[in-house]
Amino acid sequence: MTHGRVSSPEPDEPQKPPAAEEVSTNSYTGEERARLLDEHAAHQAGVQESSGSTASGAGRRGARSRMWKIIAAVVVVVVLLAAAIAALFAFPIFTVKNVAVEGNQQLEDQQIVDATGIEPGENLMQVDTTAAARGVVGMPRVREATVSRSFPSEITVTVVERRVIAWLEEGDEPTLIDDQAEAFHDGAPPESAVRLEGMDGSDTELLEGAIAIAGALSDPVGEAVEHISAESVNAYQLQLNDGRTVFWGRAVDNDNKALAVETVLQREGGEWDVSNPQMIVQR
Repeated sequence: MTHGRVSSPEPDEPQKPPAAEEVSTNSYTGEERARLLDEHAAHQAGVQESSGSTASGAGRRGARSRMWKIIAAVVVVVVLLAAAIAALFAFPIFTVKNVAVEGNQQLEDQQIVDATGIEPGENLMQVDTTAAARGVVGMPRVREATVSRSFPSEITVTVVERRVIAWLEEGDEPTLIDDQAEAFHDGAPPESAVRLEGMDGSDTELLEGAIAIAGALSDPVGEAVEHISAESVNAYQLQLNDGRTVFWGRAVDNDNKALAVETVLQREGGEWDVSNPQMIVQR
């Protein structure tokens, strides 16, 4: 009969216990070893990811800190600028000491300054330049106006006046006509404006022709002309201040005819014909 027994190793040949790792490794199946290796790799990756996350988190906190510092600096600058601008408007640091006028020939400087409504000593920053320009354009002889401020203490008003080229005697006040054929009333005409004799709005074509002729004349020639008259649209005539007459003909080729009249003014003779400006004829 066979009995199972456990016997101790013989003393002269001591038996070494197997290494724990070998026993552990050799005791697992292939699937178990693969699972253990996967768990080990996942653990190592987790350690690395945790370390990376810590560094990334610190970087983000630093970036946020820098961003808030920049925002705070920008806010401070904006507040200081706003305070400076508010001070310029609230306190008369810059005041109006001079109002300069440019471009005027018919109107006096003071007339234009008065029309702006700007007073000396006024806060330069509080001057309403748009309202000031509107006041100047409200003057009948002004077509355009620009008002600008110049630091530390000057306002500049630039005007474009209407060029009055002709006028009609109507009622108590003459009707002035500018170079865009616009009529208005504003006192006496300038010396260069030509009176239109025997014309009114009843014959539009006749009046338009006379205005076109007057607009072609230079200021010196206009001053030498007493009036323009017409028997028809084919027969305009200039009466000069010295009593001479110049037959103009139709209101065509007006610029060349105006140059021909300049030549006539340098010559003797009572009657001239410039209807053909290339051939000036004394009648």
